[in-house]
Amino acid sequence: YYAWKERAFANTMFMLGVVMWFVLIFIGYFMRGPNYFWYWPWESWLTPKAPPSATWSLFGPPGVAKLPMLLGIPVFGAAMVAAMMIPKWVQTEIDSKKANAVFFAGMAVVMLLLRVAFKVPFSQSLWLPFFGWMYFYFGLLLPQRHIRGLDMVRYLVTMLLVVSTMSVLLKMGARLAFNIKYVLTIPAISMNF
Repeated sequence: YYAWKERAFANTMFMLGVVMWFVLIFIGYFMRGPNYFWYWPWESWLTPKAPPSATWSLFGPPGVAKLPMLLGIPVFGAAMVAAMMIPKWVQTEIDSKKANAVFFAGMAVVMLLLRVAFKVPFSQSLWLPFFGWMYFYFGLLLPQRHIRGLDMVRYLVTMLLVVSTMSVLLKMGARLAFNIKYVLTIPAISMNF
């Protein structure tokens, strides 16, 4: 059955997936021109563009990344486990309004630090609170009521799917805000995250 009130979490996650699907198809089909350069709908694909600045991977093999791959695999794994388990560890209902206020206050501080310490342009750092909030809301606040009644296997499957969906949004935010191409690169098995 598909009653919105009784299946709010499932229906919301489904609609988020559908919206992401169509937005990503639109971006891939209409916004990516020759050599996968970004072209706005009003720009001609016949006008050549300068190559974009080099992207980088956070963890990977020497010469490609900033941090070693042997550190990246445990950090990536720990981040996945934390993202999946934190909603289970939070036992009390989180007030969405207060949590959003705290989140955006924290994001303002982070954006200020990024601007001062790393000289990240303000327009570029605006992607961070947008995609971060999407992850915070859909990955932590929204599933609160739904996951409380689940046994551990159903909980883990649900959170694996939620975290995987939200990871797409986080990767988009990292690419737009910090020009990070991949978080973890393992060229030996041709795997990139």
